Amino acid sequence: MSKRKLIGVGLLLVLAIIGASLLPPPSRPQVVGTLASSDLTEILRVVRRDLREHLLPRVKWDNLFYPRYVVSSIREYRAQHILWAEVHDDGGVEVFAGVNRDVIRDEGYVWSLRKGPNWMITGYAYWASSNVAPAGIHVPPSL
Repeated sequence: MSKRKLIGVGLLLVLAIIGASLLPPPSRPQVVGTLASSDLTEILRVVRRDLREHLLPRVKWDNLFYPRYVVSSIREYRAQHILWAEVHDDGGVEVFAGVNRDVIRDEGYVWSLRKGPNWMITGYAYWASSNVAPAGIHVPPSL
């Protein structure tokens, strides 16, 4: 392996370690409705994976040349929190994420999930303006 590739792999490893250390520990969001603990665990796993895919940069050689992009992406991911999950009468679940409850109407994410053999995402939305936030978004009071 050439020195250049070895340095590149080393830098990627360092970035991965730094990025992992900066990630927030998972928190348990509020659940509106009734949901089994095992279902909530699976839903959170699916949503966190999807949020990572949307916000964190892929591990590519090109990212070595854009460290500001990598750092800003990690910071954006760290700022997002899964705030609450709403269980609907039809068995579907919506999961809301954002910086906090105060700004969720101005910017946030929502995932719709259904349970088949496993929980799967059936819809996803991101909004950066209260004009395009989901209609009738109801922020539940904190517990």
